[in-house]
Amino acid sequence: MTEPLVYPPYFRPPEFACKCGCGLNRTQPELLNFLHLLRSSAGYPVHVISGTRCRTHNARVCGSRTSRHLEGFAADVICPYLPVPVFLLHIFNLYPKHIQAVGFTKDAQSIHLAYQPVRRIFYRISRQHSYNFLKEPR
Repeated sequence: MTEPLVYPPYFRPPEFACKCGCGLNRTQPELLNFLHLLRSSAGYPVHVISGTRCRTHNARVCGSRTSRHLEGFAADVICPYLPVPVFLLHIFNLYPKHIQAVGFTKDAQSIHLAYQPVRRIFYRISRQHSYNFLKEPR
């Protein structure tokens, strides 16, 4: 039997549940740990706009069929108290150790963060500009 997921004090389970109302929540501990570090580093609230998604909701929002949201490894977040460049700076300061994918959401209003077990760094500005860098083995 797996132990229940412990949420950091800044976040609550409903923030990560599917927004269609089905209640699905597969948030992974690695993502929670990174968001906790990000919130502590920024010093301001970080709001989760989208966490886990069910397949139906993912299709409704035109998400990728292989979206990390489906497995609870991704979240779209905003920090309304910091300019986006400053918020991104906090993300990139933590990025090499804790997260492997950062990008803007389709509406460019929030930042997409994904934890991926595959050891790669992916940064996407738009569909036209994607950069993929392999990490050096440790």
